[in-house]
Amino acid sequence: MNIDGLIRYAVLAEELHFRRAAARLGISQPSLTRRLRRLEQDFGVYLVERHANRLRLTTAGEILAERATRFTREFSRLKADIADAGRGIIGQLAVGFFTSLSSAIFLQVLRSFGSAESVRLELREGTVRQQLLALRRQEIDLAIAVGPMQDPSLNTESLWHERLIVVAPPDHPFAAASTLSWPDIASERLILRASEQDHWITDYVRNLAAAAGCRPHLTEFLTTRENMVGLVRAGFGIALLPESSLLSLNMDQLARITMSGAGTHIEIVGAWLPGNANPVLRRFLEQITLAASQDRRSTSSTAAPPAPSGPPAL
Repeated sequence: MNIDGLIRYAVLAEELHFRRAAARLGISQPSLTRRLRRLEQDFGVYLVERHANRLRLTTAGEILAERATRFTREFSRLKADIADAGRGIIGQLAVGFFTSLSSAIFLQVLRSFGSAESVRLELREGTVRQQLLALRRQEIDLAIAVGPMQDPSLNTESLWHERLIVVAPPDHPFAAASTLSWPDIASERLILRASEQDHWITDYVRNLAAAAGCRPHLTEFLTTRENMVGLVRAGFGIALLPESSLLSLNMDQLARITMSGAGTHIEIVGAWLPGNANPVLRRFLEQITLAASQDRRSTSSTAAPPAPSGPPAL
């Protein structure tokens, strides 16, 4: 007895006619007859009674027909679920990130996956080094962070770019500027967000400035994005933030000036383990690529230039 035999018997039990059942199944009538005989041999009972041009199920046949029909329906659902799992429509995905959730591209994909009950999406915010550690421990499927990840043990992909914005007090000389470049701000005290024993962002920003031939005055604070804005208000310096961050921060009474020139776009990169065959990961990356492409087409600005190399590989 096999699955195919049960499925074909369920059709025969429904049609109660060999020719119609065979046509529905797309097989010959003799082939269907042989399948029925095999089932009867497997169970050791007669499943149908033949009366002239019609069939009638025996008691055993009725019992099997009910179970086979139920099994056929469940098997069809099982095949559909397995196919959906293979396409990444069903499953789970753990994503680590060190970027603003306000990014239009990131938000679009998160909304799509977050609203799907068939996918369990886990989000974990952390520094780049924390994410790389989580990847190696297989605690997350994908790390999304700022800057190139020069690690040959990982698969990496550039996902999108964002323009940098200078945030300054309203009475700062920069407040009236339409755009700023690295030479303009190199001598200013630049506030950066950092974490204990992790200076990835500082190294990355220093490399951006170096692309414009500058060595900026960088000051690290162990703080959040929200408190960086507070430090600007308190006169500790100016801040440099990706454009998407401004959408989620209270920027009242603060000047926001777009950066232009070399080293003024940040690169958002995805990283994952080479052996990760999670179909949901593949679909997530495809959706990000599509969203980034749509975002580029919807803006009139030229494509962002690639960011310079980031800190050394861990």
